[in-house]
Amino acid sequence: MSTSAVASACVVLVGVSWNLASAGAVADVLSREYGVALATIGLLTTVLFGIQVIGTVPAGRLIDRFGPRPLAAAALTTAALGNGLLLLAPVIE
Repeated sequence: MSTSAVASACVVLVGVSWNLASAGAVADVLSREYGVALATIGLLTTVLFGIQVIGTVPAGRLIDRFGPRPLAAAALTTAALGNGLLLLAPVIE
């Protein structure tokens, strides 16, 4: 496997999974701002990782069928659109 392929895979991994990994770093802030217990933030983070685990096998099959580039592009596009929608969401106060 070439160096550029590994670097591309790392960029896609970070780009798509950033939202999952960043919840723990701001758990105290989320807990305080939304008025929920840290255990609730932990449970929601666990659910996110569970969904990611469940989606791994179908994603692998899609990669086998269509190739990694189209799936990586689709994953990054979906993540960008989802983050864009979150930016447009109203502030909860």
